[in-house]
Amino acid sequence: MGLTVFVDKIRPVVRVLQWFLTPTETVEFACGPLITFEAEEFRREGVTFVRQHFKQYKTRRLRREEIVPVFVTRSERNLLENQRAVRVQIVDDPPDTLVFTPLEIRKRSLNGLFPLPAETERNLTPHAKPAAFWKAFNEALAATD
Repeated sequence: MGLTVFVDKIRPVVRVLQWFLTPTETVEFACGPLITFEAEEFRREGVTFVRQHFKQYKTRRLRREEIVPVFVTRSERNLLENQRAVRVQIVDDPPDTLVFTPLEIRKRSLNGLFPLPAETERNLTPHAKPAAFWKAFNEALAATD
């Protein structure tokens, strides 16, 4: 999966959940805590943050003791109210392509996130300029309205 980006519908806040593979590369786990950005800060630093995450994603493997559960408590699950969500993942065909998948939040848990139809996804080539990144992200985010 890579990343799940939550954009608050009311406040100018963006939260990012990172995902990493286990050492066997068979299971991907959400790795808390959530990283919080002010919306303007995310617009300034988001492209760099995403690219750095995927550099780490290729080599970092989570051990069981590193896994920090997220959306466990009621207050954490309440964070999912009034949010829009986009999954950002990297695929190998073509290599290092970013895929932005809009998500529907049906329940306040990670199991309650469901991808919208494939035609709402946006792909981005590895060395795309920041303007292309934001165009793809914004189009995927708009599909969640």
